[in-house]
Amino acid sequence: MQDHVNGEGRTPIEPSGGKINDICVSKDSGLVLLALDSSQVPAYFIPDLGPSPKWCAPMENMTEELEEGGQTTIYDNYKFFTREDLEKLNLTSLIGTNLLRAYMHGFSIDYRLYKKVRLLQ
Repeated sequence: MQDHVNGEGRTPIEPSGGKINDICVSKDSGLVLLALDSSQVPAYFIPDLGPSPKWCAPMENMTEELEEGGQTTIYDNYKFFTREDLEKLNLTSLIGTNLLRAYMHGFSIDYRLYKKVRLLQ
């Protein structure tokens, strides 16, 4: 299921954890929580809806930096992995190296390196 939030452009929200059952927008902020068919409760920050919650001020700074830069996202050519994903691919030895970038609750790896790893398995 795909929902859109109106603004300067559109922000697609396409959760991978199941169908959206309910949406909760945090009061006076751009934080959106989704109730899905699964146990996941994904959170999205949509600046067009409002500022970041007070308890998460660094998020506002990151958003402002991205707007000022007018550049593509740093992670465009990267694939995201959780620690469990890295364990399945036997790549936990890369944690702490410059081949992985720590990102939120996981890691990003250069997509070209990911493709090479997949070919070797």
